[in-house]
Formats: sequence, structure tokens, C-alpha cells
Amino acid sequence: VHPRVEGLAPGTEHFYRFVVGPQTSPVGRFVTLPAAGSAADDFTVGLISCQAWYHGHFAAHRHLAQEEDLDLTVFLGDYIDRGPDSAGILSRLRTLAWREPESVTCLMGNHEQMMLEAYRDPHGASTWLSNGGRQTLRSFGITGPEAFPPDVLTWLSYLPTVHEDAAHYFVHAGFRPGRT
Repeated sequence: VHPRVEGLAPGTEHFYRFVVGPQTSPVGRFVTLPAAGSAADDFTVGLISCQAWYHGHFAAHRHLAQEEDLDLTVFLGDYIDRGPDSAGILSRLRTLAWREPESVTCLMGNHEQMMLEAYRDPHGASTWLSNGGRQTLRSFGITGPEAFPPDVLTWLSYLPTVHEDAAHYFVHAGFRPGRT
């Protein structure tokens, strides 16, 4: 699901939910940025949400992550299963995260989690395979999740699901305070 939302008032709280077939997501919440010229904290964040990476957007994300005036760049997950170059995308992200560990954070998305679960139990891989997993296997040149390169599996396994600092809490998808 990739909604495009425009025309929201600045500095306002919004709630959303996705409904696809019989599935309904938890309610999500976000606040739009303050109006231009309004006072804002002096912390600059580059936030990269899950995208259709294969359309060439990764170059823009890489440039954003290399901006010198950014204090932090957070990639929110779903780097795989979105086109023919999942292997290349993971390679570029890993390199970027290793080069800039203090300013680049990559979070695990649900597609990375599904892939790891498929690796751990190939007999239960059908959910992942039907959600883009076949494209990811092809991009690695393999036929099953058991053949993923160990370094890729290790990197994905250690991705956090949240990133938190004194003023921000980043997650891949919906977050409900008080629930674990």
C-alpha cells in the first residue's frame, strides 16, 4: 500500500488505517511538520519510508543520507520484495549503514521479517513467497530461502524494529503506546 496524501494542514495530528481485503491494519498516527517559518527543534532528520525502490528512488535516498546537515537518516524497512533488485538494494544499504553507523539507521520491516521466517522454516515460506519473495529470490539468483548468503541473513537479523532518541520514536509501521 503506497498512499499519496496531499493538502494536510501543518502542525496537525492525523490518524490512519489501511484496509486491504479482509486485513485491517492497526490505527497509525502522525503529525505534519510545522508551517513554514514556525519555530521547530533544531534536529534535522531524513526519514526514508518503504518505497518501490526498483523505480530508481534509491539514488535520491542515498543522496539524502549523505547530506551533511542531517543529524540522522532512518530507513523504515521493506527493502526487499519490491522489484527486481532486492539484492542490490540490500548491498547498498549495508554499505551505507556500515560507512555511517552514527547517522544512518536501518529498521526491519515486515518483509524482512517474513524473509527471515521463511529462511528459518522453508516449509512455512508461502506467505513470504506470495508477497514478493519470489522476486527477491530471483534477484539473489537462488531458488529457496535456505540459500541466502549468511552475511545478508546476519545483517537483517540484527536490524532493530525501533529507533528512539530523546525526542523521536521511529518504527516501520503502526505503534501503539503502552502495548508490547
